[in-house]
Amino acid sequence: MMDCLDYVTSGSNTSKPEESCCEGIKVVVQLSTSCICEALQKAANIKIDINMTRAIALPTVCNVAAPRIDSFHSTYYDTRIDG
Repeated sequence: MMDCLDYVTSGSNTSKPEESCCEGIKVVVQLSTSCICEALQKAANIKIDINMTRAIALPTVCNVAAPRIDSFHSTYYDTRIDG
């Protein structure tokens, strides 16, 4: 998922994720969608400023069928995304 950082980092002007990012998302979703939340938490723990809206939408943007992520809570971001 490191290939996704250019797209999900706050302030990014990248209009779409790299193909390698989307390939990684496909693999992660096949393993477990909770891996996405875990990766976002790890990014938060090392103080990478993530655009959570873009991050949570990665499966959709990459056209990867995945269960909907109803909420994500991070103590670093102190936010909850409902949708």
